[in-house]
Amino acid sequence: MPFITISGWTKGCNTVSAIKEIRERAQMPLDDALAVVNRVLQDERVVISLPTLADAQALGAALSESGLLASTESEESATLMAGSTGS
Repeated sequence: MPFITISGWTKGCNTVSAIKEIRERAQMPLDDALAVVNRVLQDERVVISLPTLADAQALGAALSESGLLASTESEESATLMAGSTGS
């Protein structure tokens, strides 16, 4: 399952827009979406799983436009990266 990692925010980020996007695209209740944004604002990294890579990419783009720092990965790419770090 693909996921998005939200790792930070930029000055002037639009938290209302970010909460709305998380609610709609990740099918998350308002209180959970608000908690995600609050955690990010407290410099905590948050990972959200989404049903498809396209959904994760769309959410990442929307959050970037809102001023949050987000990256998208699939489990396959994360597994490949983890496997390549060992020697």
